[in-house]
Amino acid sequence: MSGTALTAIAPAKLNLSLSVTGRNRAGYHLLDSIVGFTRFGDRLTLLPSREISLAVTGPFAASAGEFEDNLVWHAAQALAPLRADPACGVRLVLEKHIPVAAGLGGGSSDAALALRLLRQFWTLDITADRLLQIGLGLGADVPVCLLGKTARMRGIGDKLMPVPAPLAGHQVLLVNPGIHLPTAAVFGSYRRFSGQRHRIATSADMRSLQQAGNSLTASAVKQVPEIADLLGFLQRSDGASLVRMSGSGATCFALYERHADAMRNARLIAKRYDYWCKVTQFG
Repeated sequence: MSGTALTAIAPAKLNLSLSVTGRNRAGYHLLDSIVGFTRFGDRLTLLPSREISLAVTGPFAASAGEFEDNLVWHAAQALAPLRADPACGVRLVLEKHIPVAAGLGGGSSDAALALRLLRQFWTLDITADRLLQIGLGLGADVPVCLLGKTARMRGIGDKLMPVPAPLAGHQVLLVNPGIHLPTAAVFGSYRRFSGQRHRIATSADMRSLQQAGNSLTASAVKQVPEIADLLGFLQRSDGASLVRMSGSGATCFALYERHADAMRNARLIAKRYDYWCKVTQFG
């Protein structure tokens, strides 16, 4: 068996801005997005074992689906052939705290963390660039999650440029209405709502982000109308400096400079809605 147990947090991803800029020849949508991370996330633990196995626990384990469909499992299967000793397995234990199909990149962040930890756990001789290529094969958000810092993400997730993170330390209020919103469904209906245009943010400074937006919001609202009401509530909340839907939804978030403002508005949401809510920090 391989050696020391490893554990780490896979942080929730935030799309501070998101613009759909077109499609490539294969039909995939091209994006231009400023992506950052919170200090809240799932927890992944790797334990020595003779077999490769995955157990999913935590508050969102029941909605995580079959383990064969889990990106952590796929990450392990992608790296397993590179082991020096095929008898060295791993027991993966994933604690799901990030809502599933929620626009927070939980599955992608889990996969990215699995790739990083498995490279260490199995002492794999693999470059960072090769790991990024494997990550892109697992999902468009996996490479930026592998990078793990605020970045401008373009193309199909393959073009990454780290950017300064002046929002680090800001309080983040995450709110999800409890409705799964598959990414494919939002992109599938995007063309009907693509008349809305936003400026493309090229940095993570507040002024640039406030002038940008999320191109997928209208499509997501059509499928989950609660998003529009939630965004309106957050925009009216005291102290909110940036309000947005993350990714393809349905999670929305607001940034605050003061922890007290974030907590006060979290309490107001808890009184008004039966929604999942979490206050954390921007990474």
